[in-house]
Amino acid sequence: MACYSTFSFESLRLAETGAKYFAATNAIVSIVAGLGTAYLATALATALLA
Repeated sequence: MACYSTFSFESLRLAETGAKYFAATNAIVSIVAGLGTAYLATALATALLA
């Protein structure tokens, strides 16, 4: 049994149903949001610990 994240499942489901634009948009937005959250968390931790 394979284990998929919601991110990969939704992107794959969108691509398989022909919604390739939405699949790409989902992937890009998810990656940018994740990186942005990591950056903000690092900045907040640095500000609080400095």
